[in-house]
Amino acid sequence: MAGRREELAALDGLLEAAAAGRPGFALITGEPGIGKTRLADELAGLALARGFTVAVGRCAATEGAPAFWPWAMVLERLADALPPLPADVRANLPGVGSATENDPEGARFRTYEAAARALTAGREPLLVILDDLHWADRSSLRLLGYLAENVREGGLVVVGTARDLPPPEGTLAEAFEALSRRQAVRLPLSGLSASDLAELAPAGTDVRALRDRTNGNPFFVTELLRFMDAGPRGGAALPLGVRDVVLGRVGRLPEPSGELLRVAAVAGREFDVAIVAEAAGLSLDAALDRLEPAMAAGLVAEGRPGRFLFVHALVQEALTEVVPVLRRARLHAAVAAAIESRADGSPAGRLAAAAHHWFGAIPAGHVARAWRAAWRAAGEASLLRAYDAAVELLERAVRVAGDDPASSPGERMDLLLALAEARFGAGDSAGQEAELARVRRLAKQAGDRRRWIEAATGYGGRILQPWKVYGHYDAELTADLLELAADDTLERAARARVLACLALQTYYEPGREPAQRERWSAEAARLARQENDATLLGRVLFARFYALLDPESVHHRLEAGEEMARTGLEAGDDELRTIGLVCQGGTLLELCRVREALDVLAEAERLVGRTHMPYLRIILGWLRLGVVIHQGDLEAAESLLAATAAEQRATSMWGVESTTAGAEYQVALMRLRQGTAGAARPPQDVSHELLDRFNLDAYAHYLVVMGRLEEARRVLGPWERQSPIPRTFVYLFWLVVRCEVWAVLGDRRACADLYEEASPYAGRMGMSGLSMLMWPVSRSLAQLAEALGDTEAARRHARHAEAVERELVQPHSAAIRLR
Repeated sequence: MAGRREELAALDGLLEAAAAGRPGFALITGEPGIGKTRLADELAGLALARGFTVAVGRCAATEGAPAFWPWAMVLERLADALPPLPADVRANLPGVGSATENDPEGARFRTYEAAARALTAGREPLLVILDDLHWADRSSLRLLGYLAENVREGGLVVVGTARDLPPPEGTLAEAFEALSRRQAVRLPLSGLSASDLAELAPAGTDVRALRDRTNGNPFFVTELLRFMDAGPRGGAALPLGVRDVVLGRVGRLPEPSGELLRVAAVAGREFDVAIVAEAAGLSLDAALDRLEPAMAAGLVAEGRPGRFLFVHALVQEALTEVVPVLRRARLHAAVAAAIESRADGSPAGRLAAAAHHWFGAIPAGHVARAWRAAWRAAGEASLLRAYDAAVELLERAVRVAGDDPASSPGERMDLLLALAEARFGAGDSAGQEAELARVRRLAKQAGDRRRWIEAATGYGGRILQPWKVYGHYDAELTADLLELAADDTLERAARARVLACLALQTYYEPGREPAQRERWSAEAARLARQENDATLLGRVLFARFYALLDPESVHHRLEAGEEMARTGLEAGDDELRTIGLVCQGGTLLELCRVREALDVLAEAERLVGRTHMPYLRIILGWLRLGVVIHQGDLEAAESLLAATAAEQRATSMWGVESTTAGAEYQVALMRLRQGTAGAARPPQDVSHELLDRFNLDAYAHYLVVMGRLEEARRVLGPWERQSPIPRTFVYLFWLVVRCEVWAVLGDRRACADLYEEASPYAGRMGMSGLSMLMWPVSRSLAQLAEALGDTEAARRHARHAEAVERELVQPHSAAIRLR
């Protein structure tokens, strides 16, 4: 293959690794026409020769293709090559419309997992080629990123091609970053050299001049040679660029053929000739007759059954650009109307394509049709769990509806509410919050109490409300909730939601006492119980649990977790039951009731495996990591850490950086205890305004563990200058770290103060909410008592700590097991 032998050898190495069960990823980039697809096609030939199954998905999101389009094409082509898949996998594959409103982000992850299982289920190794990723919809790119982060075993190679300009941004950039983290093979292609061109050009061609004119771009070279072979008309000069070459070749066709190609170009790179005929006002036979010369000239080829495609994207782009703006808008409208008149194919595909063309028709006066079509298409995309695609459609719909005087305030708010829900499903809880804030303001101005309440209490999913940024406090939302709570006419269910959200939203409010949050959330739970609505009660109890994540409210939290689990069991609601079990099990660990905790978490683990809820699996992963570390299984701990961090990075949950940094340090301490070479490294700093204060404690702990006590003293300074630990969910974690540091440093005043502070929590575990399980507080109290010379107290606390840690090291058979 002229000029691409080294690149092909690198890709062939991925095939060799995949044949041995090691998956690989590659990204081929370069300008249009540089040969990205040609190189991928050559790789496909090598893969087939090696016994691989090959599936190609071509991206075409700019033409209104349905969400997950390239993956749906891949899976369609694999239908006969894969063994029978379990029903739950088939129901969640990309392109299968089975999502519900209950768990949008869980539905998205079920789709990712189903795709991963399908792609690694075959008996033969598999090569997947995703062509033109720069056009891929967001859902397809997110799936690619998930596969790059999570598929670690199996005979799978995924190769993507993409243009290098403009530079990738948004979801495309995120997918490329995921590929980089996976150390994917990166192949940026440049133009062919003069010696390479000598293999392509006819004998006697001045290849240096050809190289100078085309910069070695293979498509430009081929098209220019074809143009020259046909002979210039009337002594005209050679065209300057590849688009000029394309237009010159089209200009040699009969005019009716050229006109039909311009209509087809507006319809998309791959087009249904019946739709193009209808848009052009022609019969199908007349359109086919006019298409023949273009096929003979090599500008158009047959595509999927009943469809045709331009041989290269540059052909379609060149033709589209020469259609005047208003003419192009009218053609978009005609294509959209033709698409909507059809009943064949999937509704998602039709609606997405129609929305794309109605947007293109806006200059011709079709504003309302555009945003309404996008709203309908977003609904279908959500049914396919393609929430990223729904977000993209709704973002455009919101912008256009905002400029449409015919749209009502209620319609604009409902669009924003739909966008908020789609953002949550797409893993963007911060984006969901922002859209809900917009609705709150609009609803308040309009006096629309129903939508005001919906927006003020709508954060999160059906029950779960994901972790927010540490210390985040929204004064405007709190003011709204307080105003709503003061309204005595609120219906009971609405009041329950408002009070529960008020308790949760004021968690970080300066000066707000936990007792007030307890009263609000208790009243919310009382009202919700009267409604006989398991979902409402579950949401209220979950808010109560998180609103009471302080060291004094542990028993209230345990009761909330138990009631959630019980309510979920009675209602047959696995999601609610699992949430309750996770909250209950984590709280039992905090209370050092280890055997009970591990039993409860084992049941939660079983349910999570069945229901595929990503948030809960992540929380369980961090909880389990502390248990695994106590059990001394270094390999299992490292594997669990990597898997949990990767899964959290793919969600909207805040805290992946801080939690991963803490977990990595825990594993480093484990290596040190086991004498592993190069064991301990300083903990990573957590870059967050309200968490910076803890970086010093973490670094001092590292210095103490390494025996560098004088450095630790210099880093910390005198005890009197230490900041108090905030009494939030991080309190017990940092308390045990600080106790160990100052006990080793031997500062008597510090040890006495810390002994007094920690004593009320002698029966508790040092942990951070539902993560970062360290060691019993009693272990730290034993260290402090020893430093203070109180041997009897030290022995008493040590006996308690040893008993708790024995239960962590040797759980009975019913306890939590590794996946």
